[in-house]
Amino acid sequence: MTRWVLILRLSAPKAEKFRILPDQNKRAIAIILREDKSLEVRTFDRKFTIRDGLLEPLRKDLVLYYNSDLELSSQHTHKIEVAPYITAQFRVVGDRVTGSLLRGYVFQKLLEMKNEPLQEQTRLLFPIKRLEQFFVDRRTDPYYQDLVSQLERTCALIQQGDSEALKWSSIVLSKAETAVDNVFLGDKLMTLLARDLRHAIAEYNRKNISSSGLSGDILITQQLPEADEECLKITPLKEFDLIN
Repeated sequence: MTRWVLILRLSAPKAEKFRILPDQNKRAIAIILREDKSLEVRTFDRKFTIRDGLLEPLRKDLVLYYNSDLELSSQHTHKIEVAPYITAQFRVVGDRVTGSLLRGYVFQKLLEMKNEPLQEQTRLLFPIKRLEQFFVDRRTDPYYQDLVSQLERTCALIQQGDSEALKWSSIVLSKAETAVDNVFLGDKLMTLLARDLRHAIAEYNRKNISSSGLSGDILITQQLPEADEECLKITPLKEFDLIN
């Protein structure tokens, strides 16, 4: 970790602050605070070159820029690795993103985004959110709060017997489980809410199955008097028929 600190001290002015954090993907995350309270979030892997007798990261272009409100800057072009050998280069205006996903050193274009809602581009959104967990409080993260709200609301509706909520519950549950596995790693609140929703869905289905079985029994019981009436219409057997 000392070499990272040395490199950043050489490149960053004294008035700026920075912090180095390890990532589970064997990367180092450098969070640099500028004088105007804006942030640069740089990602480094373990590939280095030696320049002027110093170790220098081979890739220094993987960076996200944030304004003082901790929102992606609309004044910069951002670049982030979303998967091994796949890089996203994009710009953000409001909640819309324009850019592309490129693969390998030949820059093969995999996906092009033209003024698309960032929330719908999960291949880009999840890697961004995973980096933001190092410096953004989840209680102020709109994406996190919206997902928590969806879990709570869907669970409450299903517990009240709302059949419409059951239709979208699997989508909400899938989004939450994906977020816990890839973005908000090990988040206790979201894990508990997802568990509660699974139990609510299972309990709703169990009650419906039991209710369906009971309805079948009631239907059979209602049909019995009709069967008795049909039996009464049959001509009674005569005495000589019984003897024979």
